[in-house]
Amino acid sequence: MEKKILPVMGMACAACSANVERKLKMMDGVKSVAVSLPGRTAMVEYDERVVTPKDMKRIIDGAGYLLIIDDETRRRLQPHCFLI
Repeated sequence: MEKKILPVMGMACAACSANVERKLKMMDGVKSVAVSLPGRTAMVEYDERVVTPKDMKRIIDGAGYLLIIDDETRRRLQPHCFLI
């Protein structure tokens, strides 16, 4: 099992964070998810043999949010993480 904290851009309300959490929890291989609206993050515990961060990004980005999975983008966006 792997555990990562991934930034999620575009969440503006509790319904948004609940939607992100629900989408991730529905994925095969995801064991647990905790989404923080104030922190704009998703803490995901998953089986890396079944699901990858790229798979998660495809689902979350497809729902209208932006899941940041690479370190370079994360560093570039860090000063803006709290912007909606």
